[in-house]
Parts: sequence; structure tokens; C-alpha cells
Amino acid sequence: MKSTTMMLVAVLMMAGGVRAAEQRAQLKVTADAGITSIRAKMNFSNGRGPATPIMQNQNWSGFESKTLLMAFDTAAIRGWTVSRANLHIYVARGDLYGLGLCTILAEWAEGRALNGVEAEGAPCWNYRAAPARGAKGTAANHWAWPGSKFYSVSWVHPAARYSNAGPGQIKREKTPDGRFLHLTVPVKPKLVESLAAGVATGLVLTDDKGQVRESYSLIGAAYPYRYNASEEAWVFTRDIHKKGYRPMLEVFGEAVDKTPPARPKGAKVAEVHPTDGSVVVTFTAPGDDGTTGQVLAYEAVHSDARVTEANWSKATALPKWAMPKAVGSGKTQRMPVFTLAGGKYHLGIRAVDEAGNRGGVADLTITIPRPPDASLAAAKPERLPGGQAPARQDVGISIVPDTVKVDPVSGMILLDGTRFRPGKGYLQANRIWRADSRTARLTAAANEVAACQVILGPIGKDGLTGVRVSVSDLAGPAGRKIAAGPNVQTFRVWYVPTVTEKRRAAGPGGMDATQTVASGWQGDACL
Repeated sequence: MKSTTMMLVAVLMMAGGVRAAEQRAQLKVTADAGITSIRAKMNFSNGRGPATPIMQNQNWSGFESKTLLMAFDTAAIRGWTVSRANLHIYVARGDLYGLGLCTILAEWAEGRALNGVEAEGAPCWNYRAAPARGAKGTAANHWAWPGSKFYSVSWVHPAARYSNAGPGQIKREKTPDGRFLHLTVPVKPKLVESLAAGVATGLVLTDDKGQVRESYSLIGAAYPYRYNASEEAWVFTRDIHKKGYRPMLEVFGEAVDKTPPARPKGAKVAEVHPTDGSVVVTFTAPGDDGTTGQVLAYEAVHSDARVTEANWSKATALPKWAMPKAVGSGKTQRMPVFTLAGGKYHLGIRAVDEAGNRGGVADLTITIPRPPDASLAAAKPERLPGGQAPARQDVGISIVPDTVKVDPVSGMILLDGTRFRPGKGYLQANRIWRADSRTARLTAAANEVAACQVILGPIGKDGLTGVRVSVSDLAGPAGRKIAAGPNVQTFRVWYVPTVTEKRRAAGPGGMDATQTVASGWQGDACL
């Protein structure tokens, strides 16, 4: 009995010695910038201001926000498994009741914009690095693909990670001098681990009070949200002169996970998409610790040579925003590859766990198809004298966009409102039609449907009979043709006259007001 007891104690002591004590680290902000989705200011940035506004949906007619991008020095927690974390922010003006944090999956730099201005190289809603004022953005400027916005690499991205805290979770206290508000906001560990592992480049801070009704707390119910359309909260940034007011990420964790994920198995090209020049690679998802658990994220590189652990750093990395959301161990992981030009490559894939351990490399050969040439030479039809539409049997011919409505009796353009008022001669010349050259020009990408309306008229109240419309094959440059049969469809749009009527409605002071609804014609392609 005595020896058994001593052996048990020894085993317990050995087991206790394996586990490291939980550690605490304070991560300072290395870059931050305020950006906004307000329509007139989407190219504006604030990377050098000591404070920046935080706003969400103050304008209820659309999604408008002012947010703060933050990057952190994570060297102190490399290799940690994070147990809990808190973001400390200091509110210079106003108040915040619900806060959200989301990972950023694209490279960005703070820039030198001051107090919300447009500055070349600064991050903003439209660009990760704004082009020169008035210049068109290139691949070096976009957050991801051409036309992408900041949300493309944050909230709406499948692999982005989000953390929310409502009034019941946020600790609120005054600063020691009583001048400002200090908020301690809990952060989900996976967001911090993504930063430390290098699979995310920062966090974006948002005011979540605009995402729910004012009387309801998204998480917790300490008290309802307060809404004041004229009030914006301002938070201090890393550029405030007093260090005690700068944002800081407080992290608790320990470096205990030394087991890397397994190598992805069964990697193969499962789908090929010639029209957009992409492929889909699938493989069996490895586990966090070998074959168990779920990995944090994936990394991929491409090279002309076989990719291994030894030459991984020499290969070219695919962008973070091109990586998929990780699925559970043993499931089929899909990885679309859509950022490479047409050609043959070696693709290297590896998994990353929450402690930043990199797994073994899976190498496979992929061939990215080259999309078919969709460019068309400019049409050069024979020009005819005069500027009137040619007439056949007293019937004028015009072509207008498919969204335009034309009065079938008078030939006038029907207006829904005051936003679009075509000038005289619209039926002779518009953005797709020139009557003097008898040419309609439509622009479309490969496999896209383009449409227009051929207008015969005016036809008068008696209508028009005995008219047949046929379309020949469409001739292109270098003898190329688009066959009309399977590719061009024609149908008639029936216009129905509306009836003038009077409606009664309550006017000012409760008085009745009579409103007259104007008559007109409404097109319906479904009749």
C-alpha cells in the first residue's frame, strides 16, 4: 500500500509538471486607421489622428459606418494557445454600448492620412492602399479582386472570425483622472490566435449598436442601447501623446501545443472552370493535433518546382483572402484557386493550428485554364448620310436599352420619375444606338446575357400588323460569328394602358386631399 501511494504521488507530480503556468501579455497597437463607408468619403482615411470616430448606421437609409482598423505586435504570444483576451480602448467623446471585432484578411499599412482625408497609399473603404487622387486603382491598390471593398476581406468573408460584446460583457469605468471612459471588451481567443499565427493582419472595431434595434441588446441586457443620430463616439488611437490612453490587447494563455497538424491527404483537382480561369482543389481536412480537432486556417503557395517544407519560403504565397474557411477533421475541404493566370503550377498546401504550428506540405500539379478571349473589335459599319432612323412602310426603327419604356402610341419615352429625362433625339441616338449608322452596340462578358429593345413606330392607335422581325447571325472580327439560332431570342413586350383615376388621401391637418394618378403605358414581357 505504501509503495502504491508513493507511485501515485510521483505520477501526479510528473503530470503537473508538464503543464505550463498561464501567462499574461499586453500587445501594443503597431498600426491603426479610421475608415468609413459613407458614400462621399469612401476614399478617406485617418491613420495619424490621435482620435477617430466610431459610428454604425446613424443613417438608416443604408449601411454607413465609421470603423477603426488595428494591427498588433504579437511577438510575445507566438506559440500560445489563448485562453482569454480583452481589448482595452479609451473613449474620448460619446459612449459605446455594443462593440464588434472582426479579423482582416488582407495586407494593409497605416498610411499618413490625417483627420479623415484622401491620401495616396492610405487604407480606406475602397482600397487597401488608395491610388493617387483621380487615378484608377490597380492590383496593388485593391483590397482583393478589382471592385472589392473592405468588407470583402472582413465581415462577409467566409474565413473571417467575429467577436461581439454587448452591455453585459463590456466593463466600463472612468480613467483615473475622471476625464474619459475606459472600456474593457472581451475578445474571442480565435481572433487573437489568428493574429499571432499570421493568418490575419489585424482587427476592425465596429460600433454594433446600429445592428439591432435600440431597445434590444444583442448580448446581455444590462440596459438598452441608446441612439442619438447627432452623436458620434470618438476613441483614442495609438497616436495619442499619452500612452495610457492608447488601445491595447491583453492576452492570457500558455505555450503548450507543440503538435503540428497533419499533412492534407488526397489533394486533387476536382473542378475546372474555363470561363473564369479557375480550379477547385479538394483534400481530406487534417486535424489540429495530427488527425484530431479542427485546424485554424490554411496557407497555400505556388511555384514552378515541387513545393516542400524546405523550399516553401521561396514559393509565391496565395493571398490570405483567397483561403477557404477550415472544415472539421476528416471532412472534404474545398479550396478554389482563382488568383493565378492561365498555366501550369505546383501548388503547395499546409494547415496552421491555433498555436501557429505549421503542418506538412501537400504538393500537387494544377493547370489553370486560360479564359477564352472575350474582347471584340469596335464595330465599323458603313455610315449613311443623314441622322434619321430609316423607315420601311412608314415605320421608324429605333433601338433602346432593355430597361427603357416607350409609349407605343406616341413613341415618347415613359418616365418613372425625374432622375432620367432623355433629351430630344433619344430614339435616333442613345448609349447603344446610332440611327445614322444603323448600328446598335451591346457589351457583354463571356456567357453573359445582353438585351435591347427594337422599337417600330410610332404605330398610332390602330396598331401595326404584318410585321415580322428576324435576326441573322452576329458577325464579329476575324470571321468569328455568333449563331443567331441558339443564342438570340426575340419576344414581344406587350404594353398595357393604365386608367386615370382619382384617389383620396388624408392631407395636412386631417383634411382630405384628392390625388390624380396620371395615365400611361406599362410594358410587361410576361404577357
